[in-house]
Amino acid sequence: MNRRSRPPRGQRAITVLLAALFSLALLAACSGPSDSATKAPTVTSPATAAGGTAATSTATAPITATSVATATSAETPTPAPISTSTSAAAATATEPAATATPLPDGSTGDVKYLDDRSTAAAVIDSYYSAINAKQYARAYSYWEVNTPTDQLPPFDQFQQGYATTTSVQVTVGDVGGGAAAGNLYFSVPVMIQSATTDKGDESFVGCYTLHLGNPANQTEPPFQPLTIQKASVKRVTGDQNAQDMLGTVCADQGSEQPPLLGTSSQNPNDVSANRYLDDRTSGVEELRSYYNAINRKEYARAYAYWEPNTPADRLPAFDDFRNGYTDTASVALTVGAPVNDAGAGQLYTSIPATIVATMTDGSTQTFVGCYTTHLAQPAIQTEPPFHPRAFQQANVKKVDNNADTTALMAGVCKP
Repeated sequence: MNRRSRPPRGQRAITVLLAALFSLALLAACSGPSDSATKAPTVTSPATAAGGTAATSTATAPITATSVATATSAETPTPAPISTSTSAAAATATEPAATATPLPDGSTGDVKYLDDRSTAAAVIDSYYSAINAKQYARAYSYWEVNTPTDQLPPFDQFQQGYATTTSVQVTVGDVGGGAAAGNLYFSVPVMIQSATTDKGDESFVGCYTLHLGNPANQTEPPFQPLTIQKASVKRVTGDQNAQDMLGTVCADQGSEQPPLLGTSSQNPNDVSANRYLDDRTSGVEELRSYYNAINRKEYARAYAYWEPNTPADRLPAFDDFRNGYTDTASVALTVGAPVNDAGAGQLYTSIPATIVATMTDGSTQTFVGCYTTHLAQPAIQTEPPFHPRAFQQANVKKVDNNADTTALMAGVCKP
């Protein structure tokens, strides 16, 4: 399958035309030297370090989506990202900031690493997980590129705005939204409790507007994910009830139901087209998001899960990548236990996986392989653009449909 949500990439273009072009996409982007290759990916220096000390990637943050919402507010919009000690930006409840060494999943001490753009509420949660972990370049990346400075100050000011903030907890209310001209908008009411070193504890309420160009309409890279577009936030005074205010703070944004991106599911392995998964919190979640994009035919999004500048012998050009799935109707994914590794400020996760592809002619093909994701420790990514977790390489081979895939996965990610 391809990188950044792409199928396994290989060291050579596929030498054997599999029954369908699905195999081409799966193996040309992800497989090893041949369909029968069994070599597991080696976790050495990244193809393109994602923001780490050895970074070579020239990738920039996504360009602002074409259509920008002009939602009004009864309040003068406050630059949401500024420190909650002076103004409030929305966020989801997270634990107090910590300075511990990042764990393999990117977490630092008590602060859980969260990088999820599957829903508007998840973006707000992710934004404030970054603030609490003092990962300001990551927090900045949740805003649309080219956001006006009256909403988003230059990065140095943004970071300095949180100098006295020790922790933030946020409660998200009922999300609203709407759609227009192929764009989806979400209004997210939030209640914020902020702890600061200079003003003590403060409370705020606000409304965040998030924007996503319809993924089905984003047919060419770069893919523009769900991002914060604007926010209006105000401090809660002693005679006001923050909980009551939460229910009305987004009233000027309309009362429509939020656009439906996908349904929820209790099955974590559900990567069907009925859901929308855009989650890079862990390597496993990214792999699921990748195949969810494949199932939804959102190939630009799938392509985005791979590191920028991935060599062509691992990831084909986008047109070839997309065309490789012409005969693929759907894909089912099973993952094994991930293997974490770290070195020189870089975090790697190798994920064993079984992919069962159903072709448009009704036949099935089975693949087993190992995907390697890479994330430069967020704590050392101190300047934008932030480089999120991304696929670095994958080695996948086609196996018999009756093969013992559990046994095969047990050894596929070993060096």
